[in-house]
Amino acid sequence: MKKRILATFIKVSISLLTLPSISTQATQQHLDVLLVNQKLKLEYPAPARLEQVVSDIHSNTQSSLYWLGTQLFDESKQHTIDTKKQYVLEQLSQLKAQEPELIESIKKLESQLLLAEFKDRQFISLDHDVIRISEKANPLLKGNFSFYLETRPETISITGLTKKSLQVPFIEHGQVSDYLVLEEVKENLLSEANNSFVYIIQPDGNIIEVPYTYWNKQSFFLAPGSIIFIGFNSLTQNFSKLNAQIAQLLRHKVNL
Repeated sequence: MKKRILATFIKVSISLLTLPSISTQATQQHLDVLLVNQKLKLEYPAPARLEQVVSDIHSNTQSSLYWLGTQLFDESKQHTIDTKKQYVLEQLSQLKAQEPELIESIKKLESQLLLAEFKDRQFISLDHDVIRISEKANPLLKGNFSFYLETRPETISITGLTKKSLQVPFIEHGQVSDYLVLEEVKENLLSEANNSFVYIIQPDGNIIEVPYTYWNKQSFFLAPGSIIFIGFNSLTQNFSKLNAQIAQLLRHKVNL
């Protein structure tokens, strides 16, 4: 049963004279922005620029929010991310049929993906200074959006070819190898886990494929709230893009 979100509603007045020219049809539309963790809803009588929404969020929330990890989701595009998730699950199902020795590992990965919530994340800077000086970074929003705002987390997540998803303490200036040698992580790694490369999903959604073997180690520091995704060690040509596709899906995970 899904929990109902009891939100405080804040109606925001907008002077249409301050907005760039938009069609008559667009002016008749509205904008609702739900701040999920704060249980606040900002209601706009017409479409509004991202700059105004972010400014209103600053005015109605605490100042210590972790903006690097703030997530903006377009609720009207849920079908898009549902389709991506279903495609990944279908690929895993096909892989089970072709590689029976991977069945147990795939089941664990499927379980992690099914337990997670995914929405269509908008990958755009939410830095108020960037938005103010760049028209491209300040789109007109209309419809229904949700923001997930939190304080700076003290953990990072490790998921993929593991017995279960893990939350481990953030290590200041820690690199990928520093996390993967943790006893808790080693005990949960599956034998089919990739032992050369992992994907890092940073809190802002950026993805980097990182080598971590002793002979090919690169210095790469993780931000608080990052995800380390450990993919399959070896896949046939038909599934060669599966690891990357799962990493792309994880960019849209709610509350990374």
